[in-house]
Amino acid sequence: MKINEKGQYFSIDLLIAAGLAVLAMGLLLQFYELGSHQQKEITSQSELTLIGITASNILLEQSPCELLANFTNQKGYKVMGCADKTKFDTITKSELMIPDGYGCSIVWGLPTTSDIHGECNGTVSDEISNVVSIERTYFTPQGEITKENYENCIDAVICTGYNLNEKLEVKIWKEV
Repeated sequence: MKINEKGQYFSIDLLIAAGLAVLAMGLLLQFYELGSHQQKEITSQSELTLIGITASNILLEQSPCELLANFTNQKGYKVMGCADKTKFDTITKSELMIPDGYGCSIVWGLPTTSDIHGECNGTVSDEISNVVSIERTYFTPQGEITKENYENCIDAVICTGYNLNEKLEVKIWKEV
């Protein structure tokens, strides 16, 4: 660079351009840092949600209600959302596909009772900030289910002999 007559090495417009370039580079780096942090949080939250939904699905699918013999062979009927919570007194985390390093809490029968079953009887400590809670509604019969009673409940005519709107709550968190 040639020194002009006044002894300046840099002009003011060069200094302003360099300052703007540094500022733009700083903003880009900050945007990248925030984006990567948000992506990490989204991935962690998605993983916890997937584990919680899988565990709740397994619980409801593997604990079906007792059906009468003439109802079990009916084609086109699959009793959804009916669960017998007594079948899971000794459930393990591996049976629910909850990996090691994750904590869980399973509560059946909300809001009236709080029966906690199996290995998933943990409590969330105050140190853990990312907890996923999956709440599922199910019903339990008082005895065996008949086809007529089930159809009446579907049609919302008269639904007797069932405990409706019971809740299953599955909480999942990554242990510290």
